[in-house]
Amino acid sequence: MSHFLPSTLQSAAAHPDAEKHGGPIMTKLGENVPLLIDKAVDFMASSQAFREYLNKTPPRNVIPDSVPKENAQVYLQRLDYYRQLYRPKQEEKL
Repeated sequence: MSHFLPSTLQSAAAHPDAEKHGGPIMTKLGENVPLLIDKAVDFMASSQAFREYLNKTPPRNVIPDSVPKENAQVYLQRLDYYRQLYRPKQEEKL
């Protein structure tokens, strides 16, 4: 997902020592890994729900192999959330 990099760079630019050194300081990549994993899991859940909405794939609650086991529950929660978003609204009966 293309917005991963800008948020990473924004957090680097906001580093407390940035002014001391005359510019942004890049944090270690490892510090951002949990955030990147969360964003990737969220994106994967959104993509699955959207494909279901387009009838490109049947609804399924299978956790992709690329989702870490510790993030499986988050994936299912986000999948449910996005399914609710993509569900067509029922017209109100007058």
